[in-house]
Amino acid sequence: MDTAVERWNALINARAQQMDAAYAHLGRTSADYWDRRANLFHRWTKESTASDPLFLIIGSQVTPQATVLDVGAGTGRFTLALAPLVQQVTAVEPNATMLDYLRHDAREEGLTNIS
Repeated sequence: MDTAVERWNALINARAQQMDAAYAHLGRTSADYWDRRANLFHRWTKESTASDPLFLIIGSQVTPQATVLDVGAGTGRFTLALAPLVQQVTAVEPNATMLDYLRHDAREEGLTNIS
């Protein structure tokens, strides 16, 4: 049986292939989709985390000893908000542009418990 990571990776790859086929006539790829949207997504989500219902639930359940896995971390909306509350956050994000925003903000905020 496949592991959860292998299943997630297969889903991401299947979605990318589907998007690549759809965008081929435009000369674009699946990565282009999020590359072009990363800046807007980053600005739009960055300020809304503190009042996000999901974050409020998760934030109330974690402890300083907790380890969090953020799958599909995007530009780091939840990763960056949870890092000060927990021991370690592992962020998984397949789009390099989105991940660059997360890494930049983590450095700016001095967060060292994110991998």
